[in-house]
Amino acid sequence: MKRVTLTALAILVPSLSLADPLRIEETKDLMEACKDVDRFQRSNKTTEDMLSTGADSLKCVCYLYGFLGGYMETRLAVGAPRAICPRKGVSGEQLAAVYVRWASQHPELWHLPSWRTVNMALRDAFPCE
Repeated sequence: MKRVTLTALAILVPSLSLADPLRIEETKDLMEACKDVDRFQRSNKTTEDMLSTGADSLKCVCYLYGFLGGYMETRLAVGAPRAICPRKGVSGEQLAAVYVRWASQHPELWHLPSWRTVNMALRDAFPCE
């Protein structure tokens, strides 16, 4: 299974760098993508409405779910202690709202890689007991 996963990553990761419009590197990039999701959540529109408006909303939700899933799988694989414990059923919209709120409070960190600030934001929002 590890070999299949590593092979898939070896193929997928280089191809991601070719898709510049979909790249999210710094915190400010992810925050901009997530602002649309946060606005939609507050306007009581459906997820389908949100996703039909453009790629930014989809980039945000996919990035946050991807980070969270990757974090959980990696933590289990290496036996690391739990540091992020989201409640069951947390939605992409909720994750986006958490991230936008956290990043808005930390503009001094907008130059950091988005994966790093997502980790910080989710640790603050969903601490393990």
